[in-house]
Amino acid sequence: MSVRALRRRHAIDTNVWIDAFRDPDESDALDAFVAAWSPYLVMPAVVAQELLAGCRTDVDRRRVRARAIEPFARLGRILAPSAAAWVASGDVLARLAPRDTVPTRAFANDVLLAATCREHGVVLVTRNLRDFRRIARQLAHEVVAPWPGIAAP
Repeated sequence: MSVRALRRRHAIDTNVWIDAFRDPDESDALDAFVAAWSPYLVMPAVVAQELLAGCRTDVDRRRVRARAIEPFARLGRILAPSAAAWVASGDVLARLAPRDTVPTRAFANDVLLAATCREHGVVLVTRNLRDFRRIARQLAHEVVAPWPGIAAP
């Protein structure tokens, strides 16, 4: 892999953050990845929203904000989907949804996340490779499993 490819910006999906909040070993792996890749990491607004929506207490919300959101906000690295990303996600959802069904909120967010990553040229680090590869057949974007090289790029 070229140095330029290694230096592409990456975003960490909600499922990876949740695993790190719940499991000390996953937390250590995330910390090592963040330490090595911090210059290349961004936070999609969709992920921030999902993380906060999953909090049940004020303590949890403060913890999520402090560890997962505020470091990116301070650096101006929170990526919001553009109007074009919203429209593209609607087209993809219409093509992927079976007839007479409504996509789940989680899947709709995944499509919007993929559209956001695509428009910003960001690689998504996720455990949900199956769904994101399915989405990629309609909306090309790059996904990788944790951890795409703990060593600094």
